[in-house]
Amino acid sequence: KADNTDEVDLRGANLIRQVRPLLAGLHEIGAERDKAGNRKLFFDDYASLLLLYFFTPALTSLRALQQATNWEQTRRKIGIRRTSLGSLSEAASVFDAEALREIVPELAVKLHLHFDVLKGVPVDAELTAAGESETRSLKRRLQPDRLYVIGRGYAKYELFADIVAAGSSFIGRVKDSVAYKLQEERELSEDDRNAGVIRDCVISRLGTTHRPDYLQSPVRLIVVETTDRDGKPHELWLLTDRLNLAAELVALAYRYRWMVELFFRWMKCILGSRHLISHSRNGITIQMYAALIVSLLITLRTGCKPTKRTFEIIQFYLLGWVSDDEFTDHLKSLSQKKSKTK
Repeated sequence: KADNTDEVDLRGANLIRQVRPLLAGLHEIGAERDKAGNRKLFFDDYASLLLLYFFTPALTSLRALQQATNWEQTRRKIGIRRTSLGSLSEAASVFDAEALREIVPELAVKLHLHFDVLKGVPVDAELTAAGESETRSLKRRLQPDRLYVIGRGYAKYELFADIVAAGSSFIGRVKDSVAYKLQEERELSEDDRNAGVIRDCVISRLGTTHRPDYLQSPVRLIVVETTDRDGKPHELWLLTDRLNLAAELVALAYRYRWMVELFFRWMKCILGSRHLISHSRNGITIQMYAALIVSLLITLRTGCKPTKRTFEIIQFYLLGWVSDDEFTDHLKSLSQKKSKTK
C-alpha cells in the first residue's frame, strides 16, 4: 500500500520526533511575524527541519529543505505544524533585518565549545560574534568538578584563578617566556620520560612581583618535548594546579585536547556546518545547536564517537534505503570494535 511505502521512506523519523519535547521551549522564543503579518515562525519547527536536513543526504540546501515542508507525510512524521511553515526563505529574511545589525559585517561567528574528550561529546556551547573573547566566554560558563584543558589562547592568570575558585582544576599551555618563582624541582619517572616530559617543577609564584598574584598558591610547570606538524622538535609548557597528578598524565591530558579539533572538523566537513543555510544570527545559532544535537543523538544511539561512515548509514536508514537488520548489524560491529579497543 501507498501508506506502507511512505512509512518505509521515512523509517527512523521517529528519532527526530523523540527530540521534539526538548525543543518545546523554543516555540515562542523569538517568534516573529512575516512581512504579510499573517503567520508565526516557530523556532522549534525550524530546529526540527534542521535536524531533518543534517540526517538526510538528499537535502543539501535551503531550497531543498523548503520543498520538504510541502510534504504532508514529512511534516506529520517529525511532528511539525502546517500553519507555522510557509517559506523558509521568507523566514530568513524576517530574521535578517534586525539580526544583521548585531553581527559583524562578514557574518563571522565564533562557537565556544566545552568538549568531554573521554565521552567524545560536547557538553556546553555558546555562539557569539567573532570578536568575543574566548576567556570571557569560558569564565561565564565555568562548572565545578571539571578538569579544564585549555590552549595557549586562554593563558590568563586571572582565568586560572577563576577556574580554581569555581571548584575545578586546569591544565593550560603558556609561553616559554612565562615569569615564575621556582619552589621545587621534581624527579621524573621512567613513565614521565616516555611521555616526553623533560621537566616537572613546583612554582611558588606565577608572574612577576609587579603583577597581582592571582592564584596565591603553588602550581606546577611541566615541560613536554614533542614535534610540530613539520616534524621539528619543540616544547609544550604546561601549567596545572594538580600537584598530585603524575606528569605523564598531565602530558597525556593535553594531547587529548586535540579531540576537540577533530570534532570541529567533523562538524564542518561531515555535517556540512561550514555552509550556512541562513545569514542571520538566529538562523546561524539554530543551525549550530542543531548540529550539536545531531552529534549527541549519534553518540547516544551508537555508543561511539561519530564517524563519516556511521553518519552515512544513519542518513540512508532514515531514507529507508538501509533495512532495520542492516542498521542493527552496523551498530553491533561498532560495539565489537569498541570492545576490542578496551
